[in-house]
Amino acid sequence: MRPVEKGPVGSPSDERPKPEDKPGPKSILSRRFTTLRSK
Repeated sequence: MRPVEKGPVGSPSDERPKPEDKPGPKSILSRRFTTLRSK
């Protein structure tokens, strides 16, 4: 159980932005999910 959003200072990988913000084909799918969830 390690926090992904609020990771320790010693783990830059956890502090990195979520895959949604990362460029790539997954970002499009993530955006679709976020928009559906927001509505």
